[in-house]
Amino acid sequence: MINTQIKSIEQEVTIDIICDGCGISCITKETLPFFSSEYATLKANWGYFSNSDGEKLDKQFCFSCTKLMQWLLEKYFEENKNANKALIKHLLEKDMNE
Repeated sequence: MINTQIKSIEQEVTIDIICDGCGISCITKETLPFFSSEYATLKANWGYFSNSDGEKLDKQFCFSCTKLMQWLLEKYFEENKNANKALIKHLLEKDMNE
């Protein structure tokens, strides 16, 4: 014999994903029935003895903001190649000397 009982369980569910860049929902009318969304997550955990020791970053960005950030980063790195190389070298030397 199988005895059954109905139980209700509280469960945390995601109902929306808001872009941390523009504040707009990442869920569109087209994706709503399937709860599919287009967004990118930027996650970082800085370790011990880093300049941001113990800090965490967890941000979500919609497709448009992600494409904009991608374009800005590509443009920035393209225009500052030599400056970036010098900065990275300086930071690496600084970490090794500490």
